[in-house]
Order: sequence, then structure tokens, then C-alpha cells
Amino acid sequence: MAGQQFARSNYDDETTAEWMARRQRIVDERNGVRRVEPTKGAQPADDLTELRRQQEAFRKVVHAESQRNSWMAVPALAPAAVIMGVEGVGAMAARLAGPQLKRLPLELIEREPFRRVGDNWATRAGRRAHEALRDRLKEKPGWEYEPKSTTSRLKPDVGAPLRSPAAPGKRFQMEYKPDTPSGRIAGARGARKYENETGNKTRAIYYNPKPYL
Repeated sequence: MAGQQFARSNYDDETTAEWMARRQRIVDERNGVRRVEPTKGAQPADDLTELRRQQEAFRKVVHAESQRNSWMAVPALAPAAVIMGVEGVGAMAARLAGPQLKRLPLELIEREPFRRVGDNWATRAGRRAHEALRDRLKEKPGWEYEPKSTTSRLKPDVGAPLRSPAAPGKRFQMEYKPDTPSGRIAGARGARKYENETGNKTRAIYYNPKPYL
């Protein structure tokens, strides 16, 4: 009898799960056990639809709150926006100036001391220093800038007042050079040359080139 109760149904539409459930009910009835049948939950498709609906509603709420509080981001992001704007302008300027910079010759001040002749920072500083010396000598009576000599074509940088009206060519002379190692060598050499050519005592005076750079 029990074998017949637990026998598989001859109906082809009974699945294994249904056969096991029927077998469990027979055992429960025999043992006096009552089981509560589980309630059928929502279908998976319905659960997924409800979840998507809730997500969409939450997204709309978040978007509305973001729109309402967007003004609060302006003070916080203003410094960053200024910095990014300045960097953007600099990047655009560098991008536009790139082709021009490639075509321009590279001129570095540190390279100019290697120029022994021509227009470099040393010669420009020397011209400024001599212009300032000429202006100062104009305010001193009897002093001359690059005085002419009656015995030589050379002209020293400074001529002191004449020592005696009876000897118009007799005066002290000075050679004006920068206070640098090369300037001191050139000053001493120039002083000897002017003294030998003009017969007047000549000495070198030196200036600080930094204010004239």
C-alpha cells in the first residue's frame, strides 16, 4: 500500500518536484504533521518593475534637490574656476606663441659674455657709465670729458682742470673702466698708453658696472 502511495504518477505532466511534494504530504498526514503552505510571492518580473520604478523616483528627487542647491557650489568652486581660467589662458598663449618662439633666435644673457666684440651687455653698460660720467663732468668747471690733446690723437676719458695757463696741454688725465678683473687690466694698460702718448700723468679710475646693466 505504501509503495503504491509513493509510486510515481503515470501522468506525464507530474514533475519531480510535484511528486516529492505529494510524497511529503502523505508522510505528514500519516505522522499528524500540519505544515503551513508558503504564500506565493510576487513574480520576479513584478519585483524588477517595482525596483526600477523606485529607482526612477529616487533619481528625480536627487535631480530636483541638485537643481535647488546648485547655487551653493558657486562660492566653493569660484577659486578653482579662477585658477583653471588663468591656467587655460596661459596654455592658450603658449600654444599660440609656440610657432613664433620656434622661429625667433635664442638670445640668452648668459651667452653674451663670450662675445669679445660687438654689442653685448658689457659694452651697453660701458656706454651708460660713460654717459653718466659726461653729465657729471659738465657740472664741474674746468673738467672735460675726452679732452683733445695737442700732441696726440688719443683722447683719455677724463681731463682734469689745466695746471697752468702758461702750459695749456699740461693736465692730469684719467681712464674710466669697470671694476672687473678684465677692466682693471684694460685700465692699467690704457693709462700707460695715454701717459706715454700725451706726456701727462694718467691714472685709471673704476666704476661698479651693476647699476648700469
